[in-house]
Amino acid sequence: MAQPASSGKSPVTWGAVTVLLTVAILGTLWVPIYARSMPELGPFPFFYWYQLIWVPLTAVILWICYLLLRTKPARHAGPAEPPPAPELRPEPPPAVVFEPPPAPNLNAATVPPAFSAPPISPTPLFTAATWTVLVAADRGYYDRMKMVCGWSGSDVAFPAHASERRIPLVGKQMRIGRRNAARELEPEIDLADPPVDLGISRLHAMLIAAPDGTWSVLDPGSANGTLLNGRQIATGNRITLREGDRINLGAWTVITVHRG
Repeated sequence: MAQPASSGKSPVTWGAVTVLLTVAILGTLWVPIYARSMPELGPFPFFYWYQLIWVPLTAVILWICYLLLRTKPARHAGPAEPPPAPELRPEPPPAVVFEPPPAPNLNAATVPPAFSAPPISPTPLFTAATWTVLVAADRGYYDRMKMVCGWSGSDVAFPAHASERRIPLVGKQMRIGRRNAARELEPEIDLADPPVDLGISRLHAMLIAAPDGTWSVLDPGSANGTLLNGRQIATGNRITLREGDRINLGAWTVITVHRG
């Protein structure tokens, strides 16, 4: 058998394969050549069982030839090394050309140097504002309290003449209540002057200033409670006030908050 040029096998391997295939072919044909008229050897039917034996023998021979001729897969080579980086040569620095300064023009008018304006200070985040409260009598609030509490006209009467008072908010806090000489209590927003709202406690509420210039309201635990815009304030809770907020306390008193 001729050896293929691209197989890469040695002549010894191809010679062994040729011999094995020749044995497989001649082994199955020599009996008919030897006993052509009567396929037997002596008293035994030699031809039949001999042919059957060569079936597995031929399979084994073909498997051996396959093992001798098969090509093993090439091993994978490692990762290719990157090509060397090109050598970088620094560029020569540009030539520096020195030019003589221009001659001064003595006939030109002298321009005085300009002075830059002073830097403008940033505007603060919070600006000072003036807060005031307006103390007055609230007829609608009185009518609602009268229905809720079941008052009669003789129990708590709405004042016939009640003047309004505007009080500025200053300091860190402003107490709301009625003064009491025995307790040495003098609230900043004193509601003890007539007409007196008897539903207001001696220390009914407090207005507390915040660092950002706003104010908040707090009920420290008054007897009849405090309402802000119609809603009850929980005892001990501080609520930030806004322009136009209405604080109701007592039987008919309303305190309206104004800014500016």
